[in-house]
Amino acid sequence: MIDAVDDPEDLHWADPTSLELLGLFIEQSPTVPILLVLTYRPEFSPPWQARSHMTPITLNRLEQPEAEALIQHLARGKAMPEIVVEHIVDKSDGVPLYLEELTKTILDSESLVEHENAYALKGSLDELRIPSTLQDSLMARLDRAPTMREVAQVGAVLGREFAYELLKAIVALDEPQLATGLSQLVENELLYQRGRPPRSRYIFKHALIQDAAYQSLLKRTRQQYHLQVGRLLEKRFLETVEAHPELLAHHYTEGGATEEAIEAWHRAGGLARSRAANQEAVTHLGTGLAIVRELPDAQAQARHELRLQVSLGGVYLQMKGHSAPEVAETFGRARALCEQIGDAPELVPALFGLWRAYVVQMAGVATPKELAAQLLRLAGDATDPVPRVIANYAMGFTCFVEGAVADAAEHFHEGIRLYALEDRERAEVYRFGQDPGVACRCYLAIVDWLLDQPDEARRHAKEALALAEQIADPFTTAFALAFMSWVDQMLGDLDGMFDKAGRTIETATEKGFPYWLSIGRVMEAWGEAARKPSDATLRVLRKRVDDHHALGTSLFMPSFLALYAGAAFTAGKIRFCAEALDEAEAFVEGTGERWSAADIHRLRGEAAAASNSDRAVSHFERARKIARECGAPALERLATQGLNRLERSET
Repeated sequence: MIDAVDDPEDLHWADPTSLELLGLFIEQSPTVPILLVLTYRPEFSPPWQARSHMTPITLNRLEQPEAEALIQHLARGKAMPEIVVEHIVDKSDGVPLYLEELTKTILDSESLVEHENAYALKGSLDELRIPSTLQDSLMARLDRAPTMREVAQVGAVLGREFAYELLKAIVALDEPQLATGLSQLVENELLYQRGRPPRSRYIFKHALIQDAAYQSLLKRTRQQYHLQVGRLLEKRFLETVEAHPELLAHHYTEGGATEEAIEAWHRAGGLARSRAANQEAVTHLGTGLAIVRELPDAQAQARHELRLQVSLGGVYLQMKGHSAPEVAETFGRARALCEQIGDAPELVPALFGLWRAYVVQMAGVATPKELAAQLLRLAGDATDPVPRVIANYAMGFTCFVEGAVADAAEHFHEGIRLYALEDRERAEVYRFGQDPGVACRCYLAIVDWLLDQPDEARRHAKEALALAEQIADPFTTAFALAFMSWVDQMLGDLDGMFDKAGRTIETATEKGFPYWLSIGRVMEAWGEAARKPSDATLRVLRKRVDDHHALGTSLFMPSFLALYAGAAFTAGKIRFCAEALDEAEAFVEGTGERWSAADIHRLRGEAAAASNSDRAVSHFERARKIARECGAPALERLATQGLNRLERSET
């Protein structure tokens, strides 16, 4: 048996990555003998769907017998006056924590007299002061010992959990007083203690206890404490700051140190992104953006917002896919801020992010090509190789999709020549989506195949995967596996294709990369259809192709539809093949993605020949003409082979 949540009120405070992990765990739980218990407050809405193996249980408020039993337990078995019990039950309204705190408050007060087996009410019921709220009850207990209250207040500023060392450095008490205050809080079960000073850590029993202590501080005092904590963290606890910059950001935000807070939120977002904790990264960067307007200077506002927007765009790109509207919106805002500031170094990453968003949507190649050309112009004036790598990558890919194969190869080779792995440390733009050094090699492998250079395609594919493994960035790894599975498909290596497609799906599912997951699934479904042509495998492949388009992208749709058409042709489904090729050609005309157009017409020729149509020759000739125009001898060769087979069959 596994209880997945130790604290029964943890789930509604869980971070997004933990919830995502739980979701994956829940999906797999029916396959193993396990009991998973998750508890949360009613206002929490689980992000996963209800399933047959999940049983929701609503825990109601305590009924009177249960409330009375808890009061009896807290009174250590001694009887309490019935009228007092009734008041506690009535006031607490069945809320266990409130009932517990009210009972402890009254037991510790002077309103009751303790005898051997019972408590007696001292005076009348009207003289019994029962706190009207949980906050009042908690503060009544803290107020009985000023040292205990002060320690709880400072601890509450530090967080739900805090270290003795940090508390000692902040609180204005000597060591014996601090020890007394902590002991009192632990004895009163307001804090739990782990370890022994000076290595001990303390946890508030309940977040509401922390909140009560925190809210009892004057706003100005809270702000001073937060600022003091932030300064102390940077001065003496650098390891904590490096591991948890969001902690520093929180204290600077609450302490009113806005500029320092924004810098820390930016660092926190970058660290979360590097760990593929993309939802946390969005939260951290969004918090930074929310306080930018608190800066007094308009230029400072624009400068800080620009850095945050550029980083946020990179996170959205990984988290939601290139075609997500948030990607274009965020990088579009970044470009506008660059124009407002003038001569901003973030212009290259802003344009690069926009190029990524537009090239995937493929509403025509004009806008992506204009952005790629602007990147090349900017790179021409730069001594730094980073913008030149980015510009050649962008232009190379743009040329590739529109069918200018030789130009694409030239830009990819130049990008590879200029790329240096050590530049990743200083160039955030290299960490937007897939690494450009890996990307240039991946796409060059496809271009090599189009150039009818299979050995070069294998070499560049191998280099791309090796570099991706060295970088160890999950997004880049998933990208490389996805496209190298496609290269294996082109080279006819079915086993290699299945292996890489499977690893793509595994990585992209685990880390949450929808675009690479889609490509991996298309490749896997194509492999199944190629290995076992049937109505069932064709249906799965068609669904995977449609799912890819449903992501909001038209990129690669002509190629994926051609893959489906080829599988349908092999399965003898000539009508399905023809319909898919009609769709593919419509995408070519609508988007300008022309690199696979020759193969579309070659397949038209194969389908026409199978139907004894006299149009087969013209389709093969059209395929050869397009292949020559694109500079793709591999596609020209395949079209020629189809034409030769047709001629032989007619003689």
